[in-house]
Amino acid sequence: WEGPLGKQARVRLKNVPEDNALAQVGTDLIGVVIGQYAQLNVGKDGLTYIVNFPKHAGKHVPAEMLQEDLTSAKIQAAVHVKIRRGSSDPTFGWQGVEGSDRG
Repeated sequence: WEGPLGKQARVRLKNVPEDNALAQVGTDLIGVVIGQYAQLNVGKDGLTYIVNFPKHAGKHVPAEMLQEDLTSAKIQAAVHVKIRRGSSDPTFGWQGVEGSDRG
């Protein structure tokens, strides 16, 4: 494994040109790195990550278009969190979680 982003790193897009296919993902979604490969084509050398974003799985993203989301990286299994009352609906819904729940 190479590069600054590890496997399972939580990332956001950055510096994506509007005419790039990745622009449809947007910069507000957080994705998870699931793979990487080195691209050795003329004019396109560099590390490319494979990232799963909500509703956009398996996107191939050049390293220079990714930044690690350090805030979401703090949330791991067994970490206690509290959901703010009045929070907007998550991408995949609340799935039975209430705003006053802790866990």
